[in-house]
Amino acid sequence: MTELWIGTYAKPGGRGLYRLALSADGALCSPACVAQARNSSFGAYSARHGLHYLVDECDSRLGVWRREGDRWERLVSLATGGEEPCYVALDDPGSRLAVANYKSGSLALFLLECG
Repeated sequence: MTELWIGTYAKPGGRGLYRLALSADGALCSPACVAQARNSSFGAYSARHGLHYLVDECDSRLGVWRREGDRWERLVSLATGGEEPCYVALDDPGSRLAVANYKSGSLALFLLECG
């Protein structure tokens, strides 16, 4: 089964992160809210760390999430140092994470450590 994760804005009625699934026969399973990741406009997954990094555009935060099956847990929420983060990317080894802040036109760079 193929999965697609969709973040929503809380203000217009979205509740968080939704999972859409496409079954082998091409049917789209109805969305269900799986995590209270408010205002998640973009995200990245680190296989090295087993973590999801989701930006909250309205609160200018970066959420670090762990997913185990259907359970999502926010481990930490960090300020991005700018306003309205809209993009997040990992470098190839998964040791650095960049966040682009749309409104302030700034960039935040986080060093990721495993430990």
